[in-house]
Amino acid sequence: MRPGRHRRERSGRHRHPDGGAGRLIAEAVRVTFVMVLMMVLTLGAWVLIPLAWGWDAYTVTSGSMTPLVRPGDVVVAAGDHDSVRVGTLVVVKPVRPGAQPVTHRVVERLPDGSYRTKGDANPQPDSRLIGPQEIIGTARIVVPLAGLAQLYLGRGAPVAGILLITISVLLPVLKKSPVLKKSPLFKKSPVRKKSRKQPALAAAVVCVLAASAGAAGTSWGTSRAAWTRSTSASQTWASTAFYYQTVVASAPVSYWRMNNTASITDVMNVSPLTVSGTSALAASGLRGDPDPSLRFSKVANTYASSTNAAYRMTAPMTVACWTSTNGVTFGRLVFKGTSTAGDVNYLLAFSTDGTYMRFVMDQTASVRATAGGAGKSDWAKDGTWKFVVGVYDGAMARLYVNGVEKDAVTATSMVGSNNRLAVNESGTNAMDGDIDEVSIWNRALSAAEVQNLWNIGKK
Repeated sequence: MRPGRHRRERSGRHRHPDGGAGRLIAEAVRVTFVMVLMMVLTLGAWVLIPLAWGWDAYTVTSGSMTPLVRPGDVVVAAGDHDSVRVGTLVVVKPVRPGAQPVTHRVVERLPDGSYRTKGDANPQPDSRLIGPQEIIGTARIVVPLAGLAQLYLGRGAPVAGILLITISVLLPVLKKSPVLKKSPLFKKSPVRKKSRKQPALAAAVVCVLAASAGAAGTSWGTSRAAWTRSTSASQTWASTAFYYQTVVASAPVSYWRMNNTASITDVMNVSPLTVSGTSALAASGLRGDPDPSLRFSKVANTYASSTNAAYRMTAPMTVACWTSTNGVTFGRLVFKGTSTAGDVNYLLAFSTDGTYMRFVMDQTASVRATAGGAGKSDWAKDGTWKFVVGVYDGAMARLYVNGVEKDAVTATSMVGSNNRLAVNESGTNAMDGDIDEVSIWNRALSAAEVQNLWNIGKK
């Protein structure tokens, strides 16, 4: 045999009739699919198998425990209360039935047996003390990214999981189809030998699927309870209501979540707000909160109000809300009293041109204290959500925006007003925009408390 012919035959054996680029892409697609499938099944097994031992799973949607636990991670917890120590990551019961649990770390055990908790990313410990009976369980496993599908797909996550498993099961059948055999994705390479690792890979996939299905089946009661939390229309599967719980634990006089277009329930059960005019619901002002906010319209004369003696303040107090404006029409956010001199009990409001925020209170019939002004509490008209707080501590009137004190003026007294409390206002003092999470306290919140509420609620 001539040397040249030998070289041509050898070269011919390595030539791909269907194109080298197509085969390379097909191989890359196959490898990527197998890698993704194995990763999903492995993470799923880490979450599902412990459920057979009576543990429970919670996905995290807030960033209060970063960097250890991030949104989309799943915390697998065991109902072991005896192992709670300082430094333990615990899942805590919500403040009220039907709300969401909170996953935080124990930072202190008090002499009475209660615990103080804190999010690793929060600057301050939680204001609410936790009794042993309020601990659902202690974290045993943190599975990174295992809850991303639930976090971003919501109700569609189970469908996506079933679809992925179905594709993996049907893939060997599809490969035998006469039509798909001609596709570069399934067509065999002329020089590729049958891999002996394929049966082992298929067996591994089947084993993982069987183990996951077995774990889910033997602990359906427990895992179903956790999964039901994930698909509820009014909440997500995890610890996302920390702002709500922190406000309730701080004992406000009233707290309205601004989530209804007719009557807004007071979480503290003092007095609801009645909505007047045409309104609509909008996205929440809080990070990760499925509860809506209320959208106000000046043209539609929309406002919410209540008349109750509990809102008449003459001593240290705090008023707070979240707002997002369209940058066109500005007015009052929260107002107790009338426009008459000496009858402004407390007021959070924009300047008439919308360039800055103010906290206003009358000390006497002729003396008014106004915190905020041009160059002090300037308002960026960017459509983002902002947290506005007015505090009277008996000596000063203070205005906070996004957790930062913008201005403070001397104020040694506060006149009370028996008039209604209004969120937004009718007529010329109305605004266009969204308002959320309105709360009033009969005490002065500290700077640290205001900062903490901003940190845990901001988007």
